[in-house]
Amino acid sequence: MRLLLFAIALLPFYVRAESFWLVTDFHMDSHYTGYVDSSQPKNCWAQKGSAPPQTFGRYGCDPNMELVNLFTGSMKTIDPKPSFILLNGDFCGHDISSGEKFDTVRTVYQSYAQSFPNVPLLPSLGNDDALDNYQLACGPNNDYYNKLSEVFNATGMTFQTSDDMATFQRGGYYSYSPLPNLRIIVLNTVLYSPSNRNFDTSRDSDPCGQFAWLQTTMAKAQQKGESVVVMAHIPPTDNGYDSQFLWRDAYADRWFSLLSANRQIPLSIFGHLHHDGWVLLRPSDVHALAVRVGRIPANAPAPNRADDVPFHAHLYAPSVTPSQGNNPGIRRFTLAQDGASKWLVGDYNQYFLDIERAYFMNKTALTLGYSISDHLRPTEVKIGLGPVAFTTLAMQMASNARIYAEWSMRHEVYSSLKQHQYLCAMMHSSREQYNQCVATYGGAAMM
Repeated sequence: MRLLLFAIALLPFYVRAESFWLVTDFHMDSHYTGYVDSSQPKNCWAQKGSAPPQTFGRYGCDPNMELVNLFTGSMKTIDPKPSFILLNGDFCGHDISSGEKFDTVRTVYQSYAQSFPNVPLLPSLGNDDALDNYQLACGPNNDYYNKLSEVFNATGMTFQTSDDMATFQRGGYYSYSPLPNLRIIVLNTVLYSPSNRNFDTSRDSDPCGQFAWLQTTMAKAQQKGESVVVMAHIPPTDNGYDSQFLWRDAYADRWFSLLSANRQIPLSIFGHLHHDGWVLLRPSDVHALAVRVGRIPANAPAPNRADDVPFHAHLYAPSVTPSQGNNPGIRRFTLAQDGASKWLVGDYNQYFLDIERAYFMNKTALTLGYSISDHLRPTEVKIGLGPVAFTTLAMQMASNARIYAEWSMRHEVYSSLKQHQYLCAMMHSSREQYNQCVATYGGAAMM
């Protein structure tokens, strides 16, 4: 019903509306029992407890398939015929062994394949999906990627071209066109993490050739008139809770430069952080990082204030796992196509499961936490989600404590951040601009 109302609200601007789901950070752990052992309160694998097991998850623990299946069932009830589903990595629990990981990925992916048999399921890889956390490398005949492609193919996924299969088997990245004139680019950003010991920016300027492929794929999409949505697991941002930057600087600089040269791509979608939010990218972020890595001299003119307008939004989403004390959450997006066949991400609904209500009151239905369009003006809804919409939201929250409080209360998944740290992390992609922001309002600078 909401999709229909959204489409009607946009007429006569748009001629077609579709939907897709985003699910990220499952961290499925088949060892989770749900028991609370009073002698070991943080033991998620306890074999007995003083109370009945918390079947659908417990704060601080990764879930088993009971919670994953609850979400797939609820998604099917809410929207049984999405155009596609994005499964944004970290299928595997934090503490499971390397020998369990392929089976875990297969089990989670198969749950979605069985619930949505004719819907394209597009997976990305997270750091916990690596056999050794974060340690993903390159092909061309990489046993890990070959095995994963077999797992996905056996449970229903089909790469659209042999080139897509080849890039996945080389480095875990590919593209997919689920609708006419729409291209989903799925990146493997675990390659760029400082925690990945396989790469060093001094010798590996382009791990697995992904940046060169990305530049070519973006150019082809533009030539074909395709709209592009980028999905990857680890975002190129401050992580927002212990002030650590999540990509190596040289790789973030290259990503920022690509986006700066392709400003027709307003939005990219990430996971990994387990909570709700976004990070804006503006010319001053690109400049600051370029200076830091030595791509331009320190005395190069910085963008003036009038031109320092955000041109891209990194959007990240809550997790299925409640391991960080959060309620599990997922998102359902709407896509709108205008008369020129351009696709825009127009809205999203965020749903969550209240873990305590599920346990104490047996309330297992997902709750609609909020719709992002409720926070936007009609003119911003018209142009779709991107830097304009999220800049407006961030500015409203920065200037009005009531709006920030209302927004944070409606986002019942999780946010333990102080207001100024949260807002600075949303407004700036480079650590220099972030540090300047938090220094202005107080708080610890990013390392």
